[in-house]
Amino acid sequence: MHTAMKHTVRLFAFFLFSIMLFVACKGQGASERVGTADPANPFEGVLSMKTVIPGTGATTTKIIVGEGGIRTESTASLAGLSGRVPVTVLFQASEPGRIYVLNDAARTYTFFDAPEPQADDAVDPVAGAGVERLGEEVVNGYPATHVRIAGNGSGESVELWLNGDLLDSVAWTRMQAANREAALLVARKLRSAGLEGFPVRILHHPSGVVTDLVGLERMRPDPALFRLPAHYRKADLRGIEAQRLSPEAIEGIRKAAEQLQRRLEAR
Repeated sequence: MHTAMKHTVRLFAFFLFSIMLFVACKGQGASERVGTADPANPFEGVLSMKTVIPGTGATTTKIIVGEGGIRTESTASLAGLSGRVPVTVLFQASEPGRIYVLNDAARTYTFFDAPEPQADDAVDPVAGAGVERLGEEVVNGYPATHVRIAGNGSGESVELWLNGDLLDSVAWTRMQAANREAALLVARKLRSAGLEGFPVRILHHPSGVVTDLVGLERMRPDPALFRLPAHYRKADLRGIEAQRLSPEAIEGIRKAAEQLQRRLEAR
């Protein structure tokens, strides 16, 4: 893969993890009642998330939730990169476990099947970590339980502010495509401590990267948003080549990714 695209994929994966963690913390299935949200009125609408990366900039991601699935769209204001991120992610309710990645600039798409989480603690990023309840707070206008996951010897920790009232378990069943790997393991760690809810804030230490829920709007999205555009053609990851994006966009993404990587590696 082209070097610039390797950096692009690394940066994209960083943003995608935050999205997965937001949805994975909600629960496990339609038979499970979580929080006080009304399962007879499942959430449909738009969640807006803002991620701030110290010294680098910020991204804003819209998570559009509907009966047909989930769609994410992002904009960025990073060092060397501003404007619409030319990647859209689709989780279709009809294909649980499959993630579609749309290259909007090239009008192509690819997909991959998210692997099942491993049971081996050796691949569990929170194995051995403890969960500490820090109290009740109001964050971004939402009452939330403040918790910290830390203590596995990595020198890293994550704080989460969990609200149990925002989304219901029916909405969660539409999010199963994202219920994988590290995000799911974090959610399991919380549940083992008797904690559930939707994180209205996530703060990572020592990087200082923070993701906030900054907006929530109930609405019924256009079903077409969760379908592959008819004029997009299928391509594999190797087909998403640098020349299909403008040179300016590739250079901006490359610089932003390199700066982010240097900052995270230096901490």
